[in-house]
This record gives sequence, C-alpha cells and structure tokens, in this order.
Amino acid sequence: MRRGWSVRSHHRSIRLRPCERIYGCRMRRNEAVDRLVDRSHRERRCMYGRDDAERKRLRRRLQVGDLISPFPKFYAEPRYWRSLTYRERILHVLRTDALCHPGRTYCGPSAAAVWGLTDSMSVCESIHIVDGRRRRNGAGGRYRFHYRRRYTSLPYDGMQVTSLPETLFDCIRYLDFPQALAILDTSLRRYPTDIAHIRDIFRSYGHRKGIRYAVLVLEYVDGRSANGGESVLRGHPHHHGRGVRRDVAYQA
Repeated sequence: MRRGWSVRSHHRSIRLRPCERIYGCRMRRNEAVDRLVDRSHRERRCMYGRDDAERKRLRRRLQVGDLISPFPKFYAEPRYWRSLTYRERILHVLRTDALCHPGRTYCGPSAAAVWGLTDSMSVCESIHIVDGRRRRNGAGGRYRFHYRRRYTSLPYDGMQVTSLPETLFDCIRYLDFPQALAILDTSLRRYPTDIAHIRDIFRSYGHRKGIRYAVLVLEYVDGRSANGGESVLRGHPHHHGRGVRRDVAYQA
C-alpha cells in the first residue's frame, strides 16, 4: 500500500434529514454547500471556506462524515476523491492552494507533479513554495518555504511553477536519491531533456548549495526505466551503498 497523505474524516452517530445523493455520497440539502461542491468539481480542485460561514458549514460536514480533508482546511467528497488518480489528487490540492494564494510559485516535488514527473503521494505530501522572502514552514510542516533571491516562475495549468531545470535541481536537493532519480528518469521520457545541457545549467547555479551533489546524481539518470518504481529500485543500492552520498558530495 502506497504511503502518503492521511485523510481526516470524523464520524459520529447522527440522524440525517432527507438528503440528495451527489457522486453517491449522502449529504444534507444545503444550497450553499452544493454550490461549493459543483464549483470545485468544475474547476478540478478541493473545496475551501472563503469566509467564516463557509468554513463552519464545511467543518460541520467533515464532522458528520460527509466530507474528508485531504489537506488542512481543504475538503472533498469521499467518493469523488477516491475516483481521482494520485496525480489528480495532488493537482487538486495545488490548484486549491493557488486559488487561496495567488502569485505563489511552486518548486521541487510540487512543481514536478505539475510538470507530470511524479504521482507519488508521499513525495508530494508537503507543498513546496519558493519565495523571495524568508518565511517559516506552516500547517505542521505541510507547507515548505524555500528562500531564493532569483528564480524563474512559469505559468502551467493555472499555476506558477519553477522552470524544468530548476525543478529537477530542487528535487535532487530535497529528496532522497531513489525518489529524485525516479523524477529525473521520467523527465527524460516525457521531455526532450539533454543531460549535458542540464548539467551545464546546474553548474551555472554557482551561488546555490548542492551543485556538486546534483551533478553527481545526473550520472545515474537513465530514461530507459519503464516507470518511477523501476527507477526507485535501481536507486536503492546506490543510496544505501557507496555510490551516492549526499552528506559527502554536498557543498556550500
């Protein structure tokens, strides 16, 4: 069973009044909540409360088990959520966050999910955000802010993400070697990525930490891997052996 996001769901015994079925999930009739449900499905995102009244309604539905919370303060119908692929679930959360916080630029694993390089729920458990200001992580570590004075922000599927080379560089630095290798292998299969060109771009990041390690990881990339799982398996011997040591290769 794949590890990843834990979903909050509260259940208690309660007598429900006549209700209607939406995606097979029983819900009390409430036009305000129904509008939130319909709009979230159209926009392929989760629900969130825009004011105290909406937040109260959504929390009440969570408490009686009509909704789940896949991310703090975000809500979805259980059956609808189960119908989504892992990548769709990740993108639903990111689209909701982008709507709540316009102007944010996603980096690392979050940007990799938008680029279509990963659908791992465990890798994307937190939302990674690059920011020109120094900020503390929030939501119990579910928000990861990364300070950077200069970065590229590109529009992609309604969100702002770092460029593909920056995304790969960040994934190498933020993730364990097998997970980063899976994303790099996928980038070769999905995009016409030239490793030599990527290596030159990494070396141009002269002011950033971890360049030596990132260049080393590129030596193990192989786009012939059939999928991310195969890449992870290929990476484990190097990660636990002597092949790739981040603590040794990392440099300031």
